[in-house]
Amino acid sequence: MSNEIIKKKAEAVQQILSSKAHEKSAESTLMQKIKNKNKVLLIDVSGSMSDRINSEATKWSIMNNIIQDLTGFRRFAFNDDCYEILENQRMPHAWAGTAMHRAFDKIKNENLKEVILVTDGFPDNAELALKSAEGLKMNIIYIGPLPVPDFLNKLASQCSGIATPVDLIKEGGIKFLENKIKGLLNG
Repeated sequence: MSNEIIKKKAEAVQQILSSKAHEKSAESTLMQKIKNKNKVLLIDVSGSMSDRINSEATKWSIMNNIIQDLTGFRRFAFNDDCYEILENQRMPHAWAGTAMHRAFDKIKNENLKEVILVTDGFPDNAELALKSAEGLKMNIIYIGPLPVPDFLNKLASQCSGIATPVDLIKEGGIKFLENKIKGLLNG
């Protein structure tokens, strides 16, 4: 066989392999989307999320930067109400209260079952929040001052999850937060 024929056959084989790899990648992406269909990121945007972490960032700005890189998952923000954040959309600015019960009710009304909650504090009404969270599976990332509030540990326990504290002031804390969110969303 001439070198030209060998080269053409090699190119044909490469195209077939490339096509198969693309199909496998698309199949893997589809399976991931199906797996994560009921998973949602729920972010506290109450007034306390505007607290500064350092001279350059607030809890709100850190979370807003992190969610810009997250695709393939539904994202919601809550304060006195709950809002879905579409891809390439910024979070609503931090203000108002912490009506977790309304957020949990919204999530359940959307037929979502698994929540990754990022919050820095307490709900406006703990009793209503616990009642509204019934039936959800929830992991909590706490970004407030230590220790983790008893309410959040109780909420996580009730929802078959864990409450993980993240110290944003500590070196590497922001990267840890980002990796924790991605791990929970993809896990």
